[in-house]
Order: sequence, then structure tokens, then C-alpha cells
Amino acid sequence: MEKDYYDLEEREVVEEQKPKNKLSIKTQFETKKGRMRFITRVSMFSALSTVFYCWLKFPLPFFPPILKVSFSNLFVIIGSLLTGPIGGAIIVLIRFLLKLILSPTSTGFIGELTDVVIGLSVAIPSSLFYLLKHDKKGGIMGIITSFFMWIIFSFLINLFVSLPMYINLYGLDACISMFKAFASDINESNLTSIYLFYFILPFNALVSFVNCGLALVVYKKISSFLKMIGI
Repeated sequence: MEKDYYDLEEREVVEEQKPKNKLSIKTQFETKKGRMRFITRVSMFSALSTVFYCWLKFPLPFFPPILKVSFSNLFVIIGSLLTGPIGGAIIVLIRFLLKLILSPTSTGFIGELTDVVIGLSVAIPSSLFYLLKHDKKGGIMGIITSFFMWIIFSFLINLFVSLPMYINLYGLDACISMFKAFASDINESNLTSIYLFYFILPFNALVSFVNCGLALVVYKKISSFLKMIGI
């Protein structure tokens, strides 16, 4: 019994000496300072993401106007790396709710729901990698994973949810007419394939590449700056 007691005591000491993962929600909420830092960072990146999502976006001349370039997910990625998967998911959901309040929808909320799925697919992989491997390599792998998850989930959500909802909302003929200027040979039989492979796949690959590329460049600088000012 005495040996078992000391073995248990030694294991507890070893556990205490293990470095804590700074991104785990348990570690972040252990102290008042940690809780305030988490709330401040989530609030900050939610606000930045919302501003870019609602107002600072623009269409490209060779894609339909329902597809607009935004740097909103750049702040989702950075915020996720700084606060973990739960923080990243909260940023995406706050952005969605603020969008409903601050800016009218032009897609019958279909675009907003699509962006929630894409946002979560961007936020969670990057922060999970960084949570499990909290170093430079983990951050890079997380961002690269987010790049591919963005493309994959944008394709799937548009195939199974968004496009069917657009057709149901606007009608098949209206959808074909909307895309006709960008693909003259589009018709009822090839609508889905043209929409996905001519528009959704290349558009999201481009926007994902830009946002994830910028995240790779600026994340460490932003992280260092926030630490310097105590946030």
C-alpha cells in the first residue's frame, strides 16, 4: 500500500510538470486573465470578420454576382489559431448573427448559411492542428488543412444544399438566366456541373488560397503584437 501511495504521488507530480496546452479551453479559462483574453480576442476577431463580411467585399467580373471575394475568413483563421476550436466556432457564429442584424440578405439567407458551414470548416481544422501540435509546424499544417477543407466543404454544401435551395427559391429558369452571362451554353441538364466546376470550385480555390496565404504571412506578427500589448 505504501509503495502504491508513493507511485501515485510520483504520477501526480509528473502530471503537474507536463506543459499545459495554451489553446485548450480549460487552460484559457483557469484564470480571470485567461478568460478576459479569450473574450477579448473572440470579440475582436468577430468584429473584424463581420466588417469584412458585411461591407468590404467585391465581385469578380468572370463570376456570378452572388459570389463575392471577402477577407472575412482570414480573421476567422487567425482568431481560431489564437483561441482554439471553440473560439473559432464562436467567431463564425457571431459573424453570422451580426450579419443578420446589420446587413440585409441578398440570397434569402442561403449564402449566409453556406458561409457558416465554410467558416466552420476553416476555423476548426486549423485550430485543431495547432491545439494538438502547438508550434510553427502545427500552425502551418493547420492553415494548409483549412485551405483544402474550404474547397471541399464549399463544393459539398453547394452541391447538396445551396444550389437546390437557390433553384427552389428563384426557380430553375431564373437561375439559368442569372448564370447565362458567364456560361452561354448553360441549360437545365448541365446547370449543376457548370455551377460547381465553372464557378464554385475555381472561385473558392482562389479565395481560399488568398485568405490562407495571408494567414500564413501575418499570423505570427499579429500574435506577437497582441502579446506585446497584453491581449
